[in-house]
Amino acid sequence: AHRGRTHGWWDDYGDVLSDTAQDFVIMEAAASEILDYEPQQVPDLLQTADYARAVADADTSLTSESQRAHAVEVKLIRQQIVLGERRPRFDVVIGEAALRQLVGGTGLMRTQLTALAAVADEGEAGPDAAVALRILPFADGAYAAAGGGPMTVLRFSETPSLGVIHLAALSGGVSLDGQEQVALYLRAFAQLRAVALAPAESARLLRTLARA
Repeated sequence: AHRGRTHGWWDDYGDVLSDTAQDFVIMEAAASEILDYEPQQVPDLLQTADYARAVADADTSLTSESQRAHAVEVKLIRQQIVLGERRPRFDVVIGEAALRQLVGGTGLMRTQLTALAAVADEGEAGPDAAVALRILPFADGAYAAAGGGPMTVLRFSETPSLGVIHLAALSGGVSLDGQEQVALYLRAFAQLRAVALAPAESARLLRTLARA
């Protein structure tokens, strides 16, 4: 991250990317594997442009039209770099609450859910698929990490014994890299993945909700 901080596209978005956030997007782009759990919102890397805009419009920390536009642009740039160019292994678990939270209206959510279903279909290609999307349904009841919020685990092929945990927060979030901390969150994510719906079942649920 320190090497990457010398210069880059993020320099143009200092109004919406804190130093911590800049470090995160740099590490995210360098990761060979991304494990993401989002209980209440569609993950940044899978948001449609309209969904990202609705989220930006609701963010009171973004006080100008320019900032809101930049917040959306940052997400779209990250999507292009991470999923379009780098294509790391991306394993994501999304809570059902995120699917039922009406962001930006019915039509916008229908488009977003349909887009997520297409991603879940891609995960059916098997263990070699670049993206695996699973939904954690309400019916699962109690589950690992229920007392926590969203978390992202970044792992790197050049240093397989290391990793970074990013915990999102209104203040910009915090990153943890202690081996015991990484191991704790890896176990929690493995439990979440085990109880979540398989990609095919997730796609069916997403399409059912999109038609509702």
